[in-house]
Amino acid sequence: MKHLFTIFLLIFVINTTTFSQSYTLDTTFAVDTIIYHYNFMYDDSVYFRFIRQITEHTNGSVFITGADYYSNVSSVRLFENGNFDYNTINLGGSIHFPFIMSGDTLINYYGKTDVYGNFLSNDKKINISEDISLFYVYDIHSYNDGSFLLAGFGFKLKGELTDNEIVKLKPDGHVDTNYVFNPITIDEVLSYILKYDESRFIAAGNFYSWYGYPINSICRFNISDGSIDSSFLSPLSYGPKPLLVLPNGKIIVGGTFNINGNPNYYGLTRLNVDGSIDTTFNTFNGSHFSTYHNFINTICPTPDGGYLIGGNFNYYQGHYRGSIAKIDANGYLDTTVFNGLGFETCVFDVFDCSSHGVFSIIPAQNNKYYVGGEFERFNGLRVAPIVRLNGDQNFSVNEIKENKIKIYPNPASDKLTISSNSNISELNIYNISGSLIQKTKCDNKVINIDVSDLKPGIYLLHSVTRNEVYINKFIIVR
Repeated sequence: MKHLFTIFLLIFVINTTTFSQSYTLDTTFAVDTIIYHYNFMYDDSVYFRFIRQITEHTNGSVFITGADYYSNVSSVRLFENGNFDYNTINLGGSIHFPFIMSGDTLINYYGKTDVYGNFLSNDKKINISEDISLFYVYDIHSYNDGSFLLAGFGFKLKGELTDNEIVKLKPDGHVDTNYVFNPITIDEVLSYILKYDESRFIAAGNFYSWYGYPINSICRFNISDGSIDSSFLSPLSYGPKPLLVLPNGKIIVGGTFNINGNPNYYGLTRLNVDGSIDTTFNTFNGSHFSTYHNFINTICPTPDGGYLIGGNFNYYQGHYRGSIAKIDANGYLDTTVFNGLGFETCVFDVFDCSSHGVFSIIPAQNNKYYVGGEFERFNGLRVAPIVRLNGDQNFSVNEIKENKIKIYPNPASDKLTISSNSNISELNIYNISGSLIQKTKCDNKVINIDVSDLKPGIYLLHSVTRNEVYINKFIIVR
């Protein structure tokens, strides 16, 4: 009997240990100290400025963009183990134009290059200063055909005086004059755009009208002519940031915002299709912040249907959380993970760090996540401003044994087959930034979908059955 009790105790300890390893630091990813001499680290005592953008390549390497204390911006590549790729020192970057990655091609302020920073033939004219005299880019949406939509201010076409806030660039970098819009006044700011569907975008920032139509700080507009979609009206104001469009058309919004009639600051909510607050989401008891300096900056879906959220906060729903937390599908905190110190942002920095925190969370291969931002420690350990975290180890085991969704081939190039034990009613493909790329209605156990229009990269497939939503990662290669 004593031996049986000992065996039971050992099994309990092993299971508890396995559970505790979820969302811990992946020590196999160790950023080279050589990066101190570039823009992501300042010196041996003051660690960094920030990393704002992370993109994982299909080969497991990762591209990062950030800046030092002097606002010098660079983009570099790290190998899968965190070692610095010395050949990518001069990839460039700009706070006016972050890079976009498409397969083995990088697009930034200076032109189109390969992953080593070598300009591709005749592609230097991607530099939009040929068509625009003055500009500042806040947000970018890329299309599968190589064109992209820019949001910001000061887009003055050559020979014109009008300040535009939205312009579309053709694949060669020249302005598509059919998509040049100036919907807000000169003293207002358009900060974010997020694709809603094939014909509409969500826009947010510090503005209160759209071509004269009164709104708060977030709206939905038609991409064909820039006109307002009057069927969408939201009560959010001050600083909302649209993060994710869900398959049912609802929108998860982060940032720091007020809700009309309520003086408190909030960091996360879910909007219905018409822009109203989704009352089934834990908004008012979930993300109430004490100051406008707190914010939710990024969201990343997890395979169990929940999300990782990152930003600047020390408490979430009454529990200590250092700038990162996990919530379920309806915004309720998962109290079983991130119970340590989390990301500490003001350990060594003697300057104002009210805007520090987690800026980006993206899924990595092998059930892991990259986290970047302006932070100095994770769970008490001094770290670079980019780390890789292990995913949910328990879900990983269950997924191997019980996952009802199979996708193949993976990687894929033209066609993707999805099979399930029960009928699938809808398939939704998201890029790693959380934007909905493709939606397919169906009613079968085996579905073949065309993915030939997708750019090479990593995607998340949401398979909707009668009772559940399954999430699988797949890769497009050419």
